Amino acid sequence: MGAGIALKLISHERASLPDDASYIDVVTYAAGLASDSAAIDASLDKLRHITALQKPGSSLTEADQDALVKLYLTIETYLLTKEPLRNIKKEELRQKLPAAFLQDLAER
Repeated sequence: MGAGIALKLISHERASLPDDASYIDVVTYAAGLASDSAAIDASLDKLRHITALQKPGSSLTEADQDALVKLYLTIETYLLTKEPLRNIKKEELRQKLPAAFLQDLAER
């Protein structure tokens, strides 16, 4: 029973992102929801590229933000249509995202 409670607590901790979560945090969070990470691994190359080039303390460029929004949408599509173990709903997923990311998502 202890392991079940621990699993529930871990799931709850991943239930939402803080309001100040970065675009990188959002993509990482969404990718973490995939039960088969190999299914989205190739898509994550863009994230790896962006993070490898980003200097500590620097902000993401507009192009990087755009690329991360597109990557999030790719992962979201996978989660909604191909995720084998979870039944994820778009509305439930998006309500866990920071308001600033959602606004940018709506504008693109």
